[in-house]
Formats: sequence, C-alpha cells, structure tokens
Amino acid sequence: MKMKLLLVDNYEVFRKGLANLLESEPNIAVVSMSSTAPEVIEAIRKHKPDIVLIDPELYESMDVILRIQQVVPKARIIVLTHSKASIDLLSTMSAGAAGYILKDSKYESILKVITLVTEGKLVIDQSMARLAADVFKFIHDHTHIMIKPEQVTSLTEQEKAILALLAKGATNKEIATSLCVTENTVKVHVRNIMHKLHARNRLEAAICAIQAGLGHGIYEAQGKDSTYNSD
Repeated sequence: MKMKLLLVDNYEVFRKGLANLLESEPNIAVVSMSSTAPEVIEAIRKHKPDIVLIDPELYESMDVILRIQQVVPKARIIVLTHSKASIDLLSTMSAGAAGYILKDSKYESILKVITLVTEGKLVIDQSMARLAADVFKFIHDHTHIMIKPEQVTSLTEQEKAILALLAKGATNKEIATSLCVTENTVKVHVRNIMHKLHARNRLEAAICAIQAGLGHGIYEAQGKDSTYNSD
C-alpha cells in the first residue's frame, strides 16, 4: 500500500517538480499539492495523508503544523526549507515536525528522510547536524529558562505581538513593517520584553515565547533564509 503524501510549498515550479519525482516512487502517492493554509487544512481532512512535506515560509506555517496534528494526529510532518537559522529549527521541531531538511539537498536525501520518518524516526538532515548540535547544546546550557505566568501577563498586547514575531526569527525591521510601527519603537519594545522575561538575548526570548505558546502566531516573514538576527 502506498504512503499518502501531501506537498505544501509556495512555489509552483518547485512544488510540481518535486511532486513529479515523488510520484515515480513505487511506494509514494502524492495525494495533493497546496500553497495556502486553507488549502492545506482542506486537503488533510479529505486525504488524511501519512506524510506532509511543508515549506516553513508558508504563511501561517507554524499554525498549520499544529492544525495538521489536530486533524490527523498520525500524520508525520517534514519541514523542507532554505533556512539554516537555529530559531527556525527549534520552533518547527517544537511545533511537532518529525523531519527537517534543506531545499538544496539532493533528491535522494529528501527521499531518505521521508523513508526514515515513516519508520517513526525523528530526522534532521546530515548537513544540519552541526546546527542541531548547537541548538541542543543551547537548550542544555539554558535549562534555567522557565517562563513564569506573571512574566507573560506583564507583557502588553503589543509586546506579545512583537515577541511572537521575534520567535519566528523576524528582524526589527520586519516586525516594524508587519505591525506598522517604526523600527525605533520596536527596539524599545524589545528591550522592555527582554527585561520583563529576564532574557539575555533574542533566542532566550524566543524560547520563552514558545513556552508561553506565543511562538505559533500568524506571521508572514521575508528573508527567512538568513541567519538569526541579534539586533
């Protein structure tokens, strides 16, 4: 019996090209291709895929990962991305992804990740091994970061919105554009957020956001293939 795969990507050429390759595999059936969040939800309800291959640059992608798990709990989610940013790896895996692989990987590597994930394994592409090690080391070294309820409630609604975007790896400029405020205003809010959360840097603040459930808000970012910005 073929495994049912749902492919989610913003770029039609890439989406169709990869789908054609996967369709040639004897044990894979690409049941649907999607490019928007509503399409994804409709497709998973209709097809109940075994594997979802998703580009995290998709609008609302973190929310989609959580929604997929709600609708089809047994579906295994693989993130296919350009991003080498540690915060992206951390946020997508914490959201429930079972695999993480770069888009410039060879087709054989993508296929291998799909196979291993269907076997129940948690897989991070070999080229990401150093990044994964750095992320896990960071978590180990920062086990003291446990957010308290009063720290979250002390944040204003504007600060929560900024923290949610910050947790997605957005720069101050991207946050300012998204919220229609000045970059200086964002910098002031970020300083206040750091103080209230007792966070020493943006990654610690992002971990706090994930713990508080603020890391999966609606966000459309630009330049997600860049490294995590420390501004």
